[in-house]
Amino acid sequence: MAIRLDAWMDFTCPFCFLTTLAIKKLAFEFPLDVHWRSFQVRPPGSLPPSDESRALSESDRREAAKRARNEFGIILRPGPIGMNTRLPHIEVQFAKSAGKDDAFYSAAMDAYWLSARAIDAPGIIQKIAVQVGLDANAAGFALTNLKLSHQMDADRYEAESLGMHIIPALLFEHNQAYAGDQSYQTLRQFIQSLPQQSGSAAAAAGTL
Repeated sequence: MAIRLDAWMDFTCPFCFLTTLAIKKLAFEFPLDVHWRSFQVRPPGSLPPSDESRALSESDRREAAKRARNEFGIILRPGPIGMNTRLPHIEVQFAKSAGKDDAFYSAAMDAYWLSARAIDAPGIIQKIAVQVGLDANAAGFALTNLKLSHQMDADRYEAESLGMHIIPALLFEHNQAYAGDQSYQTLRQFIQSLPQQSGSAAAAAGTL
């Protein structure tokens, strides 16, 4: 049976990108049913990033770049700091209806972190949508769909109602929560400790 994993992320969060890489790697080892959830770091009405917050973002990016290279063999080329991520989050909601949310989410993350693209422009989002098999016109119209906008906001409200106010935030099987940056090895050990994984291991041992 697949392990449900709800993952709240934002596209400009470097540790969210690292966690995304870890989850993709873990999906080759465990039967994960991943649900990518929206958590916009800078919601509407946020002030522009201060010099202090930009300096902190630069520091986090340097740390993430080292880990990406050492843990995954990937060189980061990130997009602009302080980018408004509302539109790509809305597009993820649209992609869900076509079963393309995983593909769009991954492509948008890669575009921002590996190709230095500003994924806040409707045209760029449409190109990514087409890249993963979505209709360009429908993808464009989705960006102004209020229902999809409310759905992405609801994702963040749900995370906060569960006491998860920082990202990345992970919820396993609706009740096992992890908030904050976690390494691949830490997450792997955590998944192995889940009751259903222990039961699977015991069943497998019984067949030897």
